[in-house]
Amino acid sequence: MKKKISYSIAIVSCFIAVMTGCGKATVDVDMALVQTDIGAITVPEDVLVVGLGEASHGVKEYQEMKAEVFQALVENNGCRTFVIEGDFGGALKADDFIHGGEGTAKEAAAWIGFRIYRTEEMEALIEWMRAYNETAGEGADLHFYGMDMQRADSSKEYVFRVLEQVSPGCSAKYREALAFLNDDEMYDISAEAFEQGMPVADELIQEVDSMEDSIVEMLGNVIFINGHNGHIGKVNSTSYDCLGKLLTQRLGNGYFAIGTDAEVTSFNSQTDDGFEKLMVKNRNALTAPAANTEQNFYYIDFGTAATDNGWNRILSEKQGMTSLNVTVVTTMKAFYTIQAVPGDLYDAMIVFGEVSPTTIVP
Repeated sequence: MKKKISYSIAIVSCFIAVMTGCGKATVDVDMALVQTDIGAITVPEDVLVVGLGEASHGVKEYQEMKAEVFQALVENNGCRTFVIEGDFGGALKADDFIHGGEGTAKEAAAWIGFRIYRTEEMEALIEWMRAYNETAGEGADLHFYGMDMQRADSSKEYVFRVLEQVSPGCSAKYREALAFLNDDEMYDISAEAFEQGMPVADELIQEVDSMEDSIVEMLGNVIFINGHNGHIGKVNSTSYDCLGKLLTQRLGNGYFAIGTDAEVTSFNSQTDDGFEKLMVKNRNALTAPAANTEQNFYYIDFGTAATDNGWNRILSEKQGMTSLNVTVVTTMKAFYTIQAVPGDLYDAMIVFGEVSPTTIVP
């Protein structure tokens, strides 16, 4: 019996080691090919969309990094549009705030719709965008949008507002046709009304698609999107087609994906009545070098690093990569990694030695 128990423990231990990436051998790499000055980040001129992923939403450094990367893209690539994994309509209220609207940065962060964004780090980003817009020239102002669709009125209002600038008649037409779809009644719409509204929605989509060039020109040179690593990656890490894969299929090299990871991740996991601070460890060939950097992180552009044999090996082999959701069950936190080839998922990564939980705002 003791032998069976020992054997079972050994099997479980090996399984955990594989799932967490522990015990991976390090590879000699040229650290001169990475950079730690985030402000110097640029992307190729043909890039239209830059995605920055988060291995966990509840991490302070990841929320700070999204601000630093966005600021670099604003300065170096003319980016003016920030899109977050949050409610589309609620983010529009945050957009009003950064354009001088009433309220506070704390309220604007809450409008995004998810508790994971009610942090000091998110408030700092919103305050920076508001301050930037106070002195931005005409047409150079920044915008803040959400990519999740959970409300109707604010979302419709933005679509119609954009259409008014490129086709006023089209905007008025669909304002009237879709008046039945609103926040107060959207969950009580009859099956008949829903069926009648679907063809109208399809027509609107076709109209917007036909004006794509004009709309994109309004949004600026580069669009920055931020979400979980699983949404940003260029290939699927789960069973559904992620946003990054769809953008890659649509834009090819016009989409540039940046992932994140850390050797030690301390993070806020959302619970029914608040947050629980948890920690996972994931030592792989990418995270191991980060712990030895003075800044506790490095940025690696895969195109540049692939010229080094060591980096090329790491980027082309499967690694156990951290993937933590908003809510993590304490007893299962050791299994929150995925086996993936970095070079398949991303064009670049920001890798940390150790990261800490976000600063939650009550």
